[in-house]
Amino acid sequence: MKKEKKITELNFFPDYSYFERAINYPYPTPDYAYSFFKGKFIQGIHLDLEKRIPILSVGSNRAPMQLKRKFSINQDLCVTPAVLYNSDIVYAASISAYGSIPATQWPSINAEVELNVLWLTQEQLNVMHLTEAVGIAYNFVKMNSGTVKIKDFEFNGDVYGYVSVAGSLPFEVNEPYRLSEINGINVNLKSINEEKSVTDELNDENKFDLEDVEALAYYDVLVKEDKKTTKIFMKCFKNKETYKELLNKLPDHIDRIGRFYLITAYWFAYTNYYHNDIFGDEINNCLHDIDQEKVLLSSPHFCKKVYHYLMRPEPV
Repeated sequence: MKKEKKITELNFFPDYSYFERAINYPYPTPDYAYSFFKGKFIQGIHLDLEKRIPILSVGSNRAPMQLKRKFSINQDLCVTPAVLYNSDIVYAASISAYGSIPATQWPSINAEVELNVLWLTQEQLNVMHLTEAVGIAYNFVKMNSGTVKIKDFEFNGDVYGYVSVAGSLPFEVNEPYRLSEINGINVNLKSINEEKSVTDELNDENKFDLEDVEALAYYDVLVKEDKKTTKIFMKCFKNKETYKELLNKLPDHIDRIGRFYLITAYWFAYTNYYHNDIFGDEINNCLHDIDQEKVLLSSPHFCKKVYHYLMRPEPV
């Protein structure tokens, strides 16, 4: 155990603006073990880790400011440096409420990346599952034996982690990019920072085309595709009709969950295609208002919240 040392550096708890929070992901992180202990941020391990669950942190869950936001500094927890073998950390195919593109693991033979392991109680892990939208945005997995090594002490138990359900973001070259803020050796993917990734993802080159829009007219889980619904969806879209006009034209056999999805997908596509210059702002405003961190069209709960957001009374 390292000798206790109080850390007062403000750079680990920056007061970011909304935009700064987006482009500075995954946020400043110490290169040493630290704890939230008795309401303080302290260097070193100050908790009994034996009864805690080790979670590999590949993105912002290693950063003090993010853990303070999710748990508060009054929740005792610990973060220890670790190395992940045979994987790299790349941008995931999703976007947060504040506009950042989060991280996920990606297979990469012989790669070694510098990460952290977060040690949580079961109650804290339940909270983390909610913030990671387990089963919707991320899957909770057990890491393969030998792929994670704790730096500060010998540990032979199981380590767990989160992997993006949607996989990696392909960018314009149809391959993932790694996070430049994550140090590694034997890595072979192109590295870019968060600001570059957000800019590339939300610029005009990533504007939907009509094939993208038509693909959103059905979804295998929520709505079984039928030609009539697709035709109505696309006709309304090409005629620049509003989502409310689409709603009035949907066939009667489309159930409530299907309507939630179709209206959400239509608004998302319509804003991207016809109002691309304000697309990012519109989506971020919606996510902030419905208290969601990511766009999750595959989630009925998410689509329901967006639907009611869109159908709210206009301000007088």
